[in-house]
Amino acid sequence: MADVSALMQSVLAGTDAHVYVKDSNFHFVYGNAAVARTLQTTPEQMIGKADVDFADEQSAFPFREADQRVLATGKPEVLLTEIFVNGERLAFEDRKFPVQLPDGSEGVGGIAFLRRDQ
Repeated sequence: MADVSALMQSVLAGTDAHVYVKDSNFHFVYGNAAVARTLQTTPEQMIGKADVDFADEQSAFPFREADQRVLATGKPEVLLTEIFVNGERLAFEDRKFPVQLPDGSEGVGGIAFLRRDQ
């Protein structure tokens, strides 16, 4: 059996889906290459930062609200939203869900897809 961790890293790095994990303070603990490209950063530079570090407060607000609901209820949620990057409107379907982090604390995971029907 292949090393599952290495295999998953390869899949996450290669997909165009935006995959991320945030801690209970809504700071990124993981973001794949697709998220980083959209936010015009690197996966490494995302760690410890929040949505508001990459977007204005108005754009970041819906993400924070949804993250808070997911943590409070423990239930998955789908968020349809858009952000503006360099003046370009990007519409996303963002599927958020609770995750347990390696230290045992709760966080929010997400898989977001760029909506091409816009």
